[in-house]
Amino acid sequence: PVVGDVESNLLSALKCYEEARQALLKFPTSLSELQSVVKKKGWVCNEFGRIRLENKELSKAELAFTDAIDAFREVSDHTNIILINCNLGHGRRALAEEMVSKIENLKLHNIFHNAYNHALETAKLKYIESLRYYGAARLELNAINEHDDSVTSSLKNEAHTQFAHTFLRFGMLLARENTTAIYETGSLEGTWVSHTTPHDRKARKDLRKHEISANEAIREALSVYESLGELRKQEAAYAYFQLACYQRDCCLRFMNSGNKKSILSKGENSAVQRVKQYASLAERNWQKALDFYGPKTHPNMYLTILMERSALSLSLSSHLHSNVVFSCTFTVI
Repeated sequence: PVVGDVESNLLSALKCYEEARQALLKFPTSLSELQSVVKKKGWVCNEFGRIRLENKELSKAELAFTDAIDAFREVSDHTNIILINCNLGHGRRALAEEMVSKIENLKLHNIFHNAYNHALETAKLKYIESLRYYGAARLELNAINEHDDSVTSSLKNEAHTQFAHTFLRFGMLLARENTTAIYETGSLEGTWVSHTTPHDRKARKDLRKHEISANEAIREALSVYESLGELRKQEAAYAYFQLACYQRDCCLRFMNSGNKKSILSKGENSAVQRVKQYASLAERNWQKALDFYGPKTHPNMYLTILMERSALSLSLSSHLHSNVVFSCTFTVI
């Protein structure tokens, strides 16, 4: 062993395990020993990936993690495959969040317009890559017998929850920047394609381009949260809140577009209908969020939602005053 040189020692261990693996392949009766060696090889690759991830060497980390997945798949170690895909998802999502933190400052100055566009596209790409890894973890869950004790319910919840968290943050970015993103699906609609598993390599034969909006991303997160029941009830309520905020923004945009046109124009009538539609949706989803965020249990969120609803009502009231053709009914708080 080389004192203080972790990677050198791990590399030596990896060579030893590979030599042992090659030797055991000559003895078919030693299946259990072979599986034990292959699993240990996977652990070494995983440790390589973890260290490189800490050193922010993402590309090298992903190569090591891919080798670990290959080893664990050889011995049907689904638990470690799921955990590694989740770790890869964490890494990509962290990169996306890093880009998101830069976007707000870049938006403030026209001189940084190109840098802003680059940061935005990079953030969207990293979120999509993150979703692919979390999607691969969820696909791996499907390959496991439901009575398999090697995968606990907490692991299943983790894979689904991180998938939903990423979709929600992705949707919030798309909503805030008023944009959409393009991703690829496999043969089943909504299946996120990873480049690291046989399931996904097969699915890549039938890739399709799909444009996703903030509405779709947030609703996907909401669907997963609700499928987890009481465990993610608060997260579901927050997703309802974010969905309502997105619908409020859509309402205000159509309201502004309507104000720019003649009150007698066909375009105005269309804008009015969209204003009504989005206002109604926002109101309904804020109310669903309030079913969880009560005045005693979550006073800050409760007040925030009331203020958002009041602000929208005030804007609509002004719009109503200036456009007598507009009418809409709101729930009194």
